[in-house]
Amino acid sequence: MLTPIFHSVPIDGQDHWADRLDATGYFATDYFAIDPRFGTMDDARKLVEEAHKRGLYVFFDGVFGHHKDNVLASPTGNKPVGASNPVSYPESLPFFKEVAEYWVKELKIDGWRLDQAYQVPTDAWAEIRKAVDDASQQVTYTNAEGKLVNPLGYMVAEIWRGESDIARDGYGSTENPALCSAFDFPMRYRLMQTFAVEENGKKSTDGGLTLAEGMQTHDAYPAHAKPNLMLGNHDLVRFGDLLQRGKLAEPNEVEYWERHKAAISFLAAYTGPITLYYGEEIGDELEASRIK
Repeated sequence: MLTPIFHSVPIDGQDHWADRLDATGYFATDYFAIDPRFGTMDDARKLVEEAHKRGLYVFFDGVFGHHKDNVLASPTGNKPVGASNPVSYPESLPFFKEVAEYWVKELKIDGWRLDQAYQVPTDAWAEIRKAVDDASQQVTYTNAEGKLVNPLGYMVAEIWRGESDIARDGYGSTENPALCSAFDFPMRYRLMQTFAVEENGKKSTDGGLTLAEGMQTHDAYPAHAKPNLMLGNHDLVRFGDLLQRGKLAEPNEVEYWERHKAAISFLAAYTGPITLYYGEEIGDELEASRIK
């Protein structure tokens, strides 16, 4: 799962920090081109092909809810319409549907991480999901087992809120389904409370009950929902650093690694998709001098 790799150009007249934010790709300019700082289209194609040869799926990061008014037209001439942050829907739907299906067909990516998915209405997500499903059925690649397969067509929403908001803004209803997967933030925080501490220092005193309550949050979701659990992401503090912040364990202590094993074991036993942010599998930490 890659963070945005589309060509991003800062707008004129903004400050240095806004320029740096644009450079992350979360305010893309050309949704149909690779940022030259990362490489070329051929480089991206090779990355996806090599990943597939190794039994890996590749997901791109889709920012379909905001931009900075410098977006270039799609190959068919579509552009976002109306407001820019958040984007106007349904006016902008043709453009973002084209983005979503283009990369599945062009590079045979396996799906999308959907940034700030609450900015897009659920009926628009239903349309975009269908476009990705259809595009995934139109192309194939050879996987690590030598079998010809379709791209997975998986889409996972980032809705950094509680379960009721995730249900409303991501999943929709059983009668009118939107997306099928979203990051399980409610469960993630309970996982931190149990095996480490939250970023705000909150810690559970009844670990098993806290985890059970986390799983019960799934009762708020429709039957088609498949929450995706994680320990962290690029916006959250690493698990190892939370252990240190909570004064629970240091990397030179056995308990530091035992707590990592426990948390990752819970991920492994979780029913549904999971995400392991790079470095977590080796107990990576942020240098103390960089923790603020």
